[in-house]
Amino acid sequence: MKKLATAFLSGALALSIVLTGCAGKQAQTEPEVETTAEETEATEGGQLIVGGWTVQTEVTRALTDEQAELFAKGMEGLVGVSYEPVAELATQLVSGRNHAFLCTGETVTAEPATNWYVVVIYEDLDGNAKVSNISQIDITNMQVTDQEVNTEVVGGWDVVEPSNAALLPEEAGTAFAKAADAWVGVSLNPIATLGTQLVSGTNYLVLCSGTTATAEPETALYVATLYADLQGGAKFESVEQLYLPAYVTGV
Repeated sequence: MKKLATAFLSGALALSIVLTGCAGKQAQTEPEVETTAEETEATEGGQLIVGGWTVQTEVTRALTDEQAELFAKGMEGLVGVSYEPVAELATQLVSGRNHAFLCTGETVTAEPATNWYVVVIYEDLDGNAKVSNISQIDITNMQVTDQEVNTEVVGGWDVVEPSNAALLPEEAGTAFAKAADAWVGVSLNPIATLGTQLVSGTNYLVLCSGTTATAEPETALYVATLYADLQGGAKFESVEQLYLPAYVTGV
């Protein structure tokens, strides 16, 4: 009987510890983001190097005053990562409106690291705004439509056309223009360079909006891998449609 009572008390203590840990997690204001061993292997100038790709943050900011005000209002009180909006990617009409923003984010830590994020701000019918979802972008594993991802239907998102087409560093912009001249397919409009990779030349990972050349044109988000060789030539190695629900709902 004494052994049974001791076992019962030990089990109760363990359960109490587990419940206390869970409560602590629920109290966090900043969504947790998993960091793989590969992602933490190196940093350079505060930018994270992931599998040979360096997170690109030198992009031209192109938010309107209204977009910037909405983003700032929605982010009030959020701590842990300092987010800088780059472009509004898409909107969704609900009871109010959801806004998906492409952002860079720098961790507020002793050794800051920079990543890309998609931050969703919900704006209600009274003009109030709050964060509803934050997803970190893994530039080595972009979620595109031909990959096996959660196919939960999330409809009603409309891609926002970039207000400034020159959202690339100069070298990337020059290479993109050359590759686009020879490209046959979806009409691509660059939004931002997500990463660069030194090879025999340079690879650029570029997020774009794209419109199909069809009787009923459709606009979506695309990820283009752009290769610029050492002789000044450039071409798209791949162009894939981004699976937006993976970033606006965290699926």
